[in-house]
Amino acid sequence: MKPAITPAFLQEGDTIGIVAPARFALKEDLHESVKTLKNLGFQVKLADNIDLKYGQFAGTDQERALGIHQMLQDLEVKALLCARGGYGSARLFKHLTKEIFLENPKWLCGFSDVTALHLLSRFFGLSSLHAPVATTLATAPIEIQQQFKAMLLGTGSWSFQAHIEGEQNWEFADVELIGGNLSLLYALKGSGVYPIHTPHILMIEDLDEMLYHLDRMLFGLELADAFKHTKAIFIGQFSDFKDNTKAFGFSTDNPYGLDAKAILSERMIGLGIPLVFDCPFGHEAFNQTWRHGDRCAVQCKDGQVQVNYHSN
Repeated sequence: MKPAITPAFLQEGDTIGIVAPARFALKEDLHESVKTLKNLGFQVKLADNIDLKYGQFAGTDQERALGIHQMLQDLEVKALLCARGGYGSARLFKHLTKEIFLENPKWLCGFSDVTALHLLSRFFGLSSLHAPVATTLATAPIEIQQQFKAMLLGTGSWSFQAHIEGEQNWEFADVELIGGNLSLLYALKGSGVYPIHTPHILMIEDLDEMLYHLDRMLFGLELADAFKHTKAIFIGQFSDFKDNTKAFGFSTDNPYGLDAKAILSERMIGLGIPLVFDCPFGHEAFNQTWRHGDRCAVQCKDGQVQVNYHSN
């Protein structure tokens, strides 16, 4: 496996640039985010497309890409934190190049729609941080804020208690954590950035989808042979799922018959790889930070998961 480039870790007092690759973000919406980052010991700069609106986007595709270019080229900025998710990050692929990402390698931070940019960064050979976006960081528990800071500073590993289906005790010495939002993985299958063909732990979470959509996405990835090099699947928060029932605005009750966890188990357990449920990442308050595309060792023993990054 070719090692990813690990950006330089930050120090207190370094500058974080807030970018908006997807949904629009107004300066007034980011007031608490800026305050939070400063309380954590960082300085803050805003990309020029903050405050722009083009439909639901933070400016046109070109304007949003230029905001990322701006922060990548600014030598004072040591990491990029996406303002929010929504939709639109994948639309920037044709405007973002390997050269611009690798000229001054920096941590790209965010989750949800930002999954597209994590996959693109990994395709370019650069690891990144699956982390809260600026707007959710501001409302996150202090523990989540401090863990985000620790990951930026490069101090510590990642450990959590989980529920395991399949083999309970296992270890992989050299894998990557890959993925994020399941809808983005499904949308980008066959794009070149996903699936990947090296050993990895697949990380998945999602929000506000139909239950049958969940089954369809998992089945589609299975047909695309996306799990061939997957050693384990870490299942984060699957939140606010909907069903074909009157409670969700349908004219009749036609429930799918399984909840999200049961769908995941039914579809994935046949792969013969461990399923790790209750992982602390996703669209809920307890959204911990992990490194996307960075080589690591992963150990599971009696439900305790330990991730140790090689580049610490």
